[in-house]
Amino acid sequence: MKDSILQLALTVHEDGLHSCGHPRDRAWNEDMEGWYTPHRVVCQACRAAALDMDARGKLQAGESTFVTDDTPAGFEPDPRMMPTFPKADSTTEG
Repeated sequence: MKDSILQLALTVHEDGLHSCGHPRDRAWNEDMEGWYTPHRVVCQACRAAALDMDARGKLQAGESTFVTDDTPAGFEPDPRMMPTFPKADSTTEG
């Protein structure tokens, strides 16, 4: 029972998100104009897939590309290598 309730809650949550991952009730609200800041990052998994596509060419019918995380057991990436973003100043209005 608990699993089905959690599953339903996740479905309700995901149904409320726009394709960008932000809640539609905020992201589509005109009052939110100026309160979103775009950031560019490189997803290393997507980069590996794109490089594979560049090297091997267009996918054949029925073929797909997926990426696996092949780091050794116990490997933890250095958190200092994550992109940093400036903190929003909550005292100013946008």
